[in-house]
Parts: sequence; structure tokens; C-alpha cells
Amino acid sequence: MFIALWVLFTLPSYAFTTVTIEVLDDGKVEQTGIATLVANETVIINQKLLAQGNQYVVTDPTSKARLIADLSANDEGLDLAILHVNGLTGNPAVVAKEDTSIGSKIYLLKLNDLSTAGTLHSILPADKNHPEQRWQHTALLSEGEFGAPLVNNCQELLGVSVSDIKGVFDKRLKLSSSFSAATSLTTLKTFLTKQNIDFKESENSCLSEADQLAALEKEKKKQQATLEKQEAERKAVEEELEKLKKEAEEKKKALEEAKADTTRQDAERQKAEEALEEARQQTIEQQKKLEDAEKAIKEQEEKVKETEAKSKQKELEFEEEKKSEQQKMIYYAIPIILVLVVVLIVLSRRRKKLLEVEQEASENKQQLSAEKAKVVSAQEALSKASANFDDIVLDGKDEAGGEHRIKVIGSTLARTEGGILIGRSAQKVNYVINVPGVSREHLNVILIDNKVMIEDLGSVNGTAINNRNLAPNTKAELENGDTLRIGTVTFSVHFLPS
Repeated sequence: MFIALWVLFTLPSYAFTTVTIEVLDDGKVEQTGIATLVANETVIINQKLLAQGNQYVVTDPTSKARLIADLSANDEGLDLAILHVNGLTGNPAVVAKEDTSIGSKIYLLKLNDLSTAGTLHSILPADKNHPEQRWQHTALLSEGEFGAPLVNNCQELLGVSVSDIKGVFDKRLKLSSSFSAATSLTTLKTFLTKQNIDFKESENSCLSEADQLAALEKEKKKQQATLEKQEAERKAVEEELEKLKKEAEEKKKALEEAKADTTRQDAERQKAEEALEEARQQTIEQQKKLEDAEKAIKEQEEKVKETEAKSKQKELEFEEEKKSEQQKMIYYAIPIILVLVVVLIVLSRRRKKLLEVEQEASENKQQLSAEKAKVVSAQEALSKASANFDDIVLDGKDEAGGEHRIKVIGSTLARTEGGILIGRSAQKVNYVINVPGVSREHLNVILIDNKVMIEDLGSVNGTAINNRNLAPNTKAELENGDTLRIGTVTFSVHFLPS
């Protein structure tokens, strides 16, 4: 169906100009024909048609104005003539580069983009009335179409229709019911060149419709293979995206868990701080009690000193009373000493508990710092997992003319820390160029600060950017539009927006 549509849309839609020409003899129209525009204000027609009169009128296809044509040159033997028409507009014909073969499809171009299809039947040999060879074809002329151009299936001019006269006394041209004739391409070119007509010749050979269909079928298969390759690459990209999506979800889940742990650690830290604050308050209270106890001890010591002084004064007179007082002092001191011992024990325990609480708080702070580091690491991993970059396409040819194409997925490059390898060994590199002039591990491609950097890995035939050779194991930036030579394969570099 594809080929059928191609045939439908590639049928000739003739782009050059044909005009009606009237041949008048003393103001009377003898016969009409079709002339072909071959250069600016210059048309070609067969000579026998013009020989019927002495005045020629051409109708401009755009303005419909009737213009007088002047005879510039003619050749009765070739049956061709050139007319100059001042003010005529239109597109000159393109002359075919080379002859078409017998059996090929041809078209007899008429007015208003109409045509009659036919087949090139044979070559008429030269004779006494026709000094040059002529085409013979099956596209028949009608009245008023004498001199109509013959074209190939590429819309290129092959020749001009020629006809014989009816008789000795009737100089009008006659129609054929079996075959039509036209000047050959060689005759046409020779005549135009001889008359210094600046005509346009086709640059390319015209393929037959069968050859065009074959070429189209080949191109269709090539495009199909390209589509299949692109589909495979698309699926690979989708699989990679799905994998990255799962990894991102896992990273997100890990981040949420880390956040939850952080929240829990914050709560525990706050709780520890509250316990620490409570311990501090208790310590303050204990210190206050200790100060009170020390004050009581000092007061008691002062009383003891006062009592000792009184005892010394009365030592001689009241020795027995002194002994009694000393015994009383002993009875008073024992309870006080016991109280002090108890207070010291309690304070020692309180201080020990305070140190334990402070140590636990310090450990909680260290654990909190470790959890925060985990969160930062998870965030960096998530950022790296979502990193992206333009795809890089390398299109190139090797010395033998073989074509090579590499497409580096930008997201994969952005998420690969050590970069990707290009070389000849399928076991060692990410992208393979199976050419002897490429080393097994030839080139490393890595993304640094959102710039594509390449590094030649000490290859035999080296690497170059825009004909500038790279030193081995030295990084250089690769940009869109650069020319990259890898060994004996030269690539053009294209960055495709992601």
C-alpha cells in the first residue's frame, strides 16, 4: 500500500511553462500548436508548423495577453525553430541529462498541466527527409497540439513533437493514428547550444519508475530498521527509567525512615536534656544542703571552741565538771558526724548519677550527629539518582566507508561516577565500535560539573576533537557540533535535549 501511495503522489505534475501558439498567414489562423519555454522569453516549436504562415501569436498563461512572437532561428532539416516573445512569463523547462531507454514511460505535455502518457517505442533512423534520428512513441497528438514537448517521468524535457505535412498542396500538419514522433534529446541539445540558448540541464540522471520504486523499497526497509532500533532503544530507556524510579522510591523510603529516626533521636535528645536539667537542679539543691551542713559544722566547731575555752578557765576549779562537759561534747558530736557522713554519701551518689546522665546525653548527641550524616548521605544519593543530562548521538564513518552510530543515554552518563567506556572489546566497554583501528578500551566519557569530558586511555591510534589530538590520560571537553575521531572512525557529535 505504501508503494501504491508513493506512485499516486509522484505522478508528473509538470512545473515548466507551455503556451498556445497561433500561426497566421496574412491575418488568418492556419493552424495552432504548443510551444515550450526553454529560456527567458524564448520558446521552441517545430519548423513545419511555423512554415504555414508569416505571423505568430503566443498567449501568456498568466496574464492571458496575446503577444507577438519573433522568429530568432530555425532549422528546416531538424524541424525546429526558436521564437522570442517579449513580455512572456513562466518557468523554463529543465532538459534531461541523458536519453531514456526504449520501453520507458514518457509523457506528452499539453496545456493547463494536462498530459498524455505513453511508451517510448523505438528510434526512427535518419533518412533523406529527416537528417537526424527521432523518437517514436505511443502518446498521440490531437489537433492544436503540434510541437508539444515530450518529457520523462522526472518532468525533464526529452524532445519536441514533429509532424509531416498532409501533401504537396496542403502544407498543414497531419495527425497520426498509430505513433507520434519527436526530436531526439541529442538533436534538441545540439540545436539549443548552436543557437546560444542558455537552457538549464538536469544535474542528475532520471531513474525509471521501477528503479524509483526499488530505491523507495530499500529506503523503506532502512527506515523500518531504524524505527525498530529506535523502538528497542526506547524500551531500554523505559526499562532504565523504571529501574531508576524504583531506586528513587527506595531512596525516598530510606530518607523517610532516616527522617523518622531523626525525629525519634530529637525526641530522645530533648528528653535527655530535660533529664540533664533535672539532674542539674538536684545538684544545685544538694550543693545548697551541703553548704547548710558545712555552716552547721562551723557553728558547732565554734561552740566547741567556746566550750573548750570555758573549760580551760575552770580547769583547775572544775576538773570534774570539765570531764562531765567533755563527755557531753562527745555525745553531741557523734550524731553530727553521722549526719555529715550520710550527707556526703548522698552527694557522692548524686554526683555519680549526674555524670552518668551527662555521659548519656553526650552519647545521644554523637548518635544524633551520625543520623544527620546518614540523612545528608541519603539526600545526596537521591539527588544523584534523579540526575539527568542530554543524550549524546555520535554519527560517523570509518576509513572503509562503514557507518557507525552510538547513542549515549544522558541520564545514565549523569548517574555513573566513573563514566562510560567506548572501545572494541564488548567484554570491557559500554559501547562497542567493532573496527580494527579502535583499541579494546579506547575512550572514557564522564560528566564533570555538567560538562562532557573525554579521556583517551592510551589507545594505539589516538583520539582527536576537531582535528586536535588529545594527550593520553588527559581530559578534554566535548561540545555539541564537534567532530570526534576515535581511532580510524570519525564522528559528528549531536546533543539531544532530554
